[in-house]
Amino acid sequence: MLPLLLLAIATKTETIKIPSPIPGLELALHHEFAVGATDGPRPVVLFSEGSLVPTAGNAAFKIDGLSWMDDLAQHGYDVWSFDYLGYGESSRYGRGADSAAGGPVACAAQLERAARYILQRQHVATLFVIGDSFGTEVAGVFATRAGDLIDRLVLFAPVTPVAPDKRADAKADTTPIAARGYVTPGDIWTVYASWLPRGEQAGIDRDSFLNVWGRVYLATDPTSGSRTPPSVQVTTGPDVDDREIAAGHFPYDPSQIRVPTMILMGEWDVVATQDGAKRLFDGLTNAPLKRWIVIGGGTHIVQLERRSREQAFDEVRAFLR
Repeated sequence: MLPLLLLAIATKTETIKIPSPIPGLELALHHEFAVGATDGPRPVVLFSEGSLVPTAGNAAFKIDGLSWMDDLAQHGYDVWSFDYLGYGESSRYGRGADSAAGGPVACAAQLERAARYILQRQHVATLFVIGDSFGTEVAGVFATRAGDLIDRLVLFAPVTPVAPDKRADAKADTTPIAARGYVTPGDIWTVYASWLPRGEQAGIDRDSFLNVWGRVYLATDPTSGSRTPPSVQVTTGPDVDDREIAAGHFPYDPSQIRVPTMILMGEWDVVATQDGAKRLFDGLTNAPLKRWIVIGGGTHIVQLERRSREQAFDEVRAFLR
């Protein structure tokens, strides 16, 4: 249960549109902060979201009345997230976009655009970055290119380099990838259920996921109801990136990250895996401080799991402090 002090803290939200790196397209920045300004600027946190799901279904999604953004704002942080182009309230790519649209390098340019806007607006020099899943690749590219803007970096449920003996050979899949895909809440639930060890659960109820979270997810795409079943249009740049990683081409060099970095993951994360996280951790050779935390009984989406989400929130706040 949240302390009574935190329950009494009201927060305010706003959405701001800024120009993206692509002329004519806009990024939607979501901002949350506690009502009643304190003396001086508050520390800034910027989320780099995962693939498929924009801010409304992730960092801003409330469970028992509390989102991850709420938690940080109530603890005194100035909290931001943004929707990648192609998602949520940001602009959609034009019909001429290829399958590389929405990949980690393109999204890192969007993250940098958002970060520089926020730093200038809030009159601070650096910010904390929390990358989530695919967003850890985006944040990793950003950290190697503009590390002077980052105070501390959290790689949550990270995508990791593939082991040398697992790299795809010359027979790797070369089937063309369409520029867009379509995802239903049921698709995501099926993937989630496959992560759980037999007989285990992590605190996500199927009906609630499909009917509550699913309704929020579908609402992030105004065209979702035009398809049967209703679905969210997604970019396929992350799919192209998956092939690159499988072939041994990771989008950033972890040794080029030179800021304090924490890897945070669930015990049952089959995307990051503990072997993968160890490779990533070992690669952070120039981080002045590095930490690796495993949350027991959590999967790849600990932030949405009642069983362990508060532990994850606590660990992140402890590291940011």
